[in-house]
Amino acid sequence: PGSLSLTFADNIGSDNTVVFSGPLTLTSADIGGPPRDFDIIINLQTPFFYDPGDGNLLLDVRRYDVSVSSTVFFDAHNSPVDTVSRSYAAGNVTSTVALWQDQLGLVTQFDIALVVEIDIKFC
Repeated sequence: PGSLSLTFADNIGSDNTVVFSGPLTLTSADIGGPPRDFDIIINLQTPFFYDPGDGNLLLDVRRYDVSVSSTVFFDAHNSPVDTVSRSYAAGNVTSTVALWQDQLGLVTQFDIALVVEIDIKFC
């Protein structure tokens, strides 16, 4: 938060990982308000190993089908203090520079699995 660049490439770390690629059909239990608690699930095709020591977590969403008839709305949070940020462009998925920045972020739940490393020594 607070350090997103308008240049998308400047926001990507050395651990950049594509976790899902391809067509995706999203469904919700209901339409209209209020928001549903995390009922849209996207299972990752490739796991991502996040280390907070490497910096903030960046969720990069690219939508290749931009037809108006397929508009999808997601629940989002607007933070008056800079705890979440977004940089975004519209109309060109290959844009290298964001047109806008604000403190709005998708309400997102990440399921985690702890990785335990065991060091076994034999005498």
